[in-house]
Amino acid sequence: MNSLALYIHIPYCLEKCPYCDFHSIAVEKREIPDLDYAQLLILQLKEEVERLGLKNRPLVSIFFGGGTPSLMSKEFFEKILAAIEGTSPSWGASPHPIEITVETNPATATKTDFQEWLKLGINRISFGVQSFQEKFLRKLGRSHSSHEAVAAVQKAKEAGFINASLDLIFGIEGQTPDDLKKDLAMAISMGLPHISAYQLTVESGTPLDSWVKQKKFHLPPEEILISMHRLVTQTLEEAGLKRYEISNYAKPGHESNHNLQYWRYGDYLGIGSGAVSYVKNKRWRTTRKLKEYLKGNWGYEDEEKIDWKTALKEKWMMGIRLTEGMLLDDASRLWIPQFLNWEKEGILNLDANRVKLTEKGFLLANWVTQNVFALIDQMC
Repeated sequence: MNSLALYIHIPYCLEKCPYCDFHSIAVEKREIPDLDYAQLLILQLKEEVERLGLKNRPLVSIFFGGGTPSLMSKEFFEKILAAIEGTSPSWGASPHPIEITVETNPATATKTDFQEWLKLGINRISFGVQSFQEKFLRKLGRSHSSHEAVAAVQKAKEAGFINASLDLIFGIEGQTPDDLKKDLAMAISMGLPHISAYQLTVESGTPLDSWVKQKKFHLPPEEILISMHRLVTQTLEEAGLKRYEISNYAKPGHESNHNLQYWRYGDYLGIGSGAVSYVKNKRWRTTRKLKEYLKGNWGYEDEEKIDWKTALKEKWMMGIRLTEGMLLDDASRLWIPQFLNWEKEGILNLDANRVKLTEKGFLLANWVTQNVFALIDQMC
């Protein structure tokens, strides 16, 4: 039976970052109706599981994302996790521990928080560090300091967390490869088994988008960005963190099960205001109108039935990002002549029944994806 990932969206944060296009609002912690929101999440979860017939689907992961989930109280997580376990017999009796992740802003979590989360069964932390240098944290609009980032990681480790991840962003205005080296060195020194390093992306409609268009924020030139990509891969792999996705590196056994569900084009249920779901070839988003959600009106937005051709495109778009590559089926075997040409150019490797991007290929991943889309469009 196909597995399922569960995503729980927390739309609250202390400050909206200028590059972020996720659904969130900036509030004071005391203004967050966390227990009311928890009750609504529970009601939505039960309704969705029943509506979609998901009770017997094996659950592989639970991910609290945002926003800033680390702003929520112990009681919030306690209620949600108890409700999840009670929703399906199979979810509460899994022979293997389900990966349960909380995204954490380093400025918002204490050692007591980490200890309490661990007791509740939360077994993975994802730290949104982005940089260990104050000048770049300020450019990104982050509310935490470098000192708080280091302290938060240490507190989590002292509390007993073994499985934790740290996010970095590169390609920031004024950042050089030497600056990135410093961030990578500090991240590695934290001793975590997973590091994500993302190139700063300008999302449409964000303040950063406006700044770039108005030439108030200048992105590094392409040749610098390419050197940064190569620096990330070389540095992290030399430190024993194996690349398993374009931007993600981990020690064996510490890959993100939740994100792998996305990249392998598996089903996921999203609950909470603004959460996206993909189940049984249908995609939809829970209303982003938070006031309506808090009234119990979780209508759906952007509902779409994914046809076979769109599904095939999306499967390749996601799967080609993984170092494990894409398994060839009868249809994609017809593309082998094209793949052989790309192999000659050093873009990919044909390995048994799989297509895997090379280091050069990862730099050209968007180009490869668009060309695969063209091959799919030529199919009947």
